[in-house]
Amino acid sequence: MSSVGESSLSLLTNLSSSLVSLHLPNTQIQGKLPSNILHLPNLQEIDLSQNENLRGELPTSNWTIPLRVLSLFDTAFSGYLSYSIAYLKSLHTLDLSGCNFDGFLPPSLSNLTQLSLLDLSYNQLKGSIPQSLARCTTLEVLDLGNNNIEDLFPYSLETLPNLQVLSLRSNNFHGIITSSDTKLPFPKLRIFDISYNYFTGILPVSYVHNFQGMVNVNDNQTGLKYLDKKIFTIFTIIDLSNNMFEGEIPKAIGDLHYLQGLNLSHNKIIGIIPLSLGSLNNLYWLDLSWNQLTVEIPMSLGNLSNLELLDLSWNQLKGEIPMSLNNLSYLQFLDLSWNQFEGVIPTSAQLATFSNDSFAGNLKLCGIPLSNACNEDNKRLPNSTLGKEKSRFGWKPVVTGYVCGMIYGIALAYNAFFIRKPQWLIRLVNVVLNVKLIKTNNRNRVTR
Repeated sequence: MSSVGESSLSLLTNLSSSLVSLHLPNTQIQGKLPSNILHLPNLQEIDLSQNENLRGELPTSNWTIPLRVLSLFDTAFSGYLSYSIAYLKSLHTLDLSGCNFDGFLPPSLSNLTQLSLLDLSYNQLKGSIPQSLARCTTLEVLDLGNNNIEDLFPYSLETLPNLQVLSLRSNNFHGIITSSDTKLPFPKLRIFDISYNYFTGILPVSYVHNFQGMVNVNDNQTGLKYLDKKIFTIFTIIDLSNNMFEGEIPKAIGDLHYLQGLNLSHNKIIGIIPLSLGSLNNLYWLDLSWNQLTVEIPMSLGNLSNLELLDLSWNQLKGEIPMSLNNLSYLQFLDLSWNQFEGVIPTSAQLATFSNDSFAGNLKLCGIPLSNACNEDNKRLPNSTLGKEKSRFGWKPVVTGYVCGMIYGIALAYNAFFIRKPQWLIRLVNVVLNVKLIKTNNRNRVTR
């Protein structure tokens, strides 16, 4: 059914009391949803998502139907999250993202002991996270991003034994994230996104040491269920960007062997880039830009054979660009601008594909693609290592508009496979797919 429309809403008022599932996503339903629909006694699944002109409010009392799935994301539902949600004892999927809900998170959410996915992102929720939410021990996905929540870091959540996705991005969280007293905090976490907040202090080293879900992964056992579909969590991401973290990058990050995305940009991080980052063989995305990193780029970054995005711009990095970066044959976005690099840009089929913007603001840097030509004193001959690199990777043509890489391909394949896709995963994929475009636009604005 591609379109229902406002005139057809009246037809929904006469639904059978024996109805078990109601799935009308993206059908252009308009108007206010009849309240009786949410009280049908046998209803187990409701999916009215992606109907942006569908209005309604959640019941405030006597809501005791055996609902297992409630998906209203990207609709115009509004009002408060009533305590009556707590009566939906069988609920395992609650996706109210992209609506107009406001008010506070009700502590009664802790009564939803079967809940595996809770997505309340992109609303206007405020207040703090109830500590009682830690009772939802079956929770696998918790996305509270893009709200107005004002709180300290929710330590109570670290005991959730099955949590794989935690997103608190774009809120008003603040304060220092101190060492954890829990023996194994967040034991299965694979996506940790606390970006765009006001956290301070050193990076949360104690969590990095204990992210077992990024160290040991059994793909046969790791997965999420959404609308009765099994979705394997193919991403492992840490995003701490756009906060006020200080200190050095923990060497222990190099032990997170399954880490695929690391974003520490827009903080106040000092010191060197640890050699241990070169051990992250599954890394696709590394962004350390807009910090205060010094010394040279470690040669070990050339070991990141799957890397597609590398942004080290706006730091205080020095020395020559290492020849080992020629090994990054899958690299699609490179930004080393506005540092203190010097010498010759390594010549290779790979690095030659990037524009001036990738190296701008390094006054002592010369060579292609910069207009600043090198003199005889600056030139350096390729060493034997470079010869091996060429023989291994050869010439790789770069096609405009090419969208390559396993993280993109797998993500799109999974999204194409599942007709009813989880919104948190779609948004995450969109972030990864658009990150190069966003960074290019931002860089152009800075250099104008």
